Amino acid sequence: MKTISLTLLLVCLVFASAYGYDKTLISDQTEVGGFIAVTARYIDVKDESGVLVGGRVAMIVNHAFSAGVGGYGTVVKPAPEGPTGLEGLEIAYGGLFLEYTFKPHAVFHISVPVLVGAGQTQFVGGYVDPESEEDSDTFFVVEPELNLEFNITRNWRLDLGVGYRHVNGTDFAEITDEDQSGVNWVFTMKVGAF
Repeated sequence: MKTISLTLLLVCLVFASAYGYDKTLISDQTEVGGFIAVTARYIDVKDESGVLVGGRVAMIVNHAFSAGVGGYGTVVKPAPEGPTGLEGLEIAYGGLFLEYTFKPHAVFHISVPVLVGAGQTQFVGGYVDPESEEDSDTFFVVEPELNLEFNITRNWRLDLGVGYRHVNGTDFAEITDEDQSGVNWVFTMKVGAF
């Protein structure tokens, strides 16, 4: 009986060593980098243009998957037509930033980022919403993008893309979730260890 048990144990050890190591999500071969980025977004709110500027900070795993934080705020305020006293809107939001980059070592490649977070819209010029009697309101935001990314140097990348900002939770009568949601054009400059 001891001989059979010993033989089975040796056979199991031989087969186990023949298959090598297990595949794992994180191994000794995992490469980690990071980047900081400056982003500009051209937006429309009720057919009026505005520009958001912000940034991102992220960690990159195996040159393709990034996770971090991002945030944006208006520098050119959209001024939708509305009641007297409404001079424009200040919009700011931020949250968790995730991105996947396809073929990151190619000179031109595609990246697909998404930001999930929260923000605030505020009326400029002393205007108060007649329904909510507030001049600002908070919202939930989800903003996916599709970017064409250019490797300029080893540590510098430029993105040109299009995104869609989906806003939910605004309680204004004059500016709705649909007014703040929409397509935006994106320009991003990244610097880091890719």
